[in-house]
Amino acid sequence: MSFLSDLLRKITGGSSGGGLRPQSELTTDEGQALWIYLECANCGEHIKLRLRKTSEIQRRDGLEKDEGPGEFFIRKTIIGSRCYKPMEAEIEFDNRYRIIKSTVKNGKLIPRSEYNEEQ
Repeated sequence: MSFLSDLLRKITGGSSGGGLRPQSELTTDEGQALWIYLECANCGEHIKLRLRKTSEIQRRDGLEKDEGPGEFFIRKTIIGSRCYKPMEAEIEFDNRYRIIKSTVKNGKLIPRSEYNEEQ
């Protein structure tokens, strides 16, 4: 079963959805902002992206409360400087801004330890 969970995690770029365990190694918390790290599926470029907690990360409330598992979320288009192919990211965060679910079309989230500015 772990093979299927690992495969699903690699395909979706996030958690398997079963336990919705936070993925703290994918972000760096800097007080009022979070840093996430991405890799373009087209050219392999590594991108470091700053997300402001006060304006870019949205609280899920009202009618949106049942649309996802996270207390906070983002939907963002990211374009690197090499190939200009857009990556579409949808990321769900728990109440401590830890990633619990993510989908990145044309790319993937990577841990900070794999991020390399020279890529």
